[in-house]
Amino acid sequence: MFKVIQLAVYIVGFLIIKIPVMLKMKKLAARNDHRDDPELHAIAKYWSRRVMKITGSKVEIIGAEHIPEGAVVMVGNHDSDLDIPVLLGFLEKPVAFVAKVEMKKIPLLSTWMEILRCSFMDRSSRRKAVESLKQSIEKVKNGHSLVIFPEGTRNLGGELLEFKAGALRLAKDGLAPIIPIVIEGTADIFEKNNKRIKPAHVIVKILPPIANEELQKRDMVELAGEIQQLVAEEREELRKLNAMKPPL
Repeated sequence: MFKVIQLAVYIVGFLIIKIPVMLKMKKLAARNDHRDDPELHAIAKYWSRRVMKITGSKVEIIGAEHIPEGAVVMVGNHDSDLDIPVLLGFLEKPVAFVAKVEMKKIPLLSTWMEILRCSFMDRSSRRKAVESLKQSIEKVKNGHSLVIFPEGTRNLGGELLEFKAGALRLAKDGLAPIIPIVIEGTADIFEKNNKRIKPAHVIVKILPPIANEELQKRDMVELAGEIQQLVAEEREELRKLNAMKPPL
């Protein structure tokens, strides 16, 4: 329980203390130049690595060489809330996230998300959902990389939920490749540990990209099913790999 409190205090305290930096970064983000993304993400990377250090966990990235230059859309499983600091902190490429519109109600955090080019998906109506998707597509076309979890919510480390085909249109219409990613171990830190923090090995495996030219030829529902199956199989392999590692 102590680590849960420590982590909560750190997150809230960091958001408050960094308000002056946030205001400065907000002005820089207003230029909407993807070349500013590394600078904008530097503080998020620091925050994320500190979050994972507090949990006592170790993060391993496999397949970083598969990430090309330019904007990409990363698609993968969503086991835990900690998936986000893991990707922000340990991927070399700056990435933003497609999040639920309810996140906009959280003070300070929502401003940082906007600075990082995150998109907010509003599914309250079809019209709003389409508009949200269009805004995300424009970000990708402007050179910003996004992560989207096509399950739509956390699976809490259990069986993968259905990968929604609409998520793949972000890459297809944004004229960017899809990078399938597999995350294993984040749910072991909190969600599968009775809401207590326990150190765990986390592995992120980055799979070869699916070129946009290929996306233009494919049926999105069929492709979503294929990616889901691939991610499920790779996650099972990573679980076997994790099981052989000594406890932290």
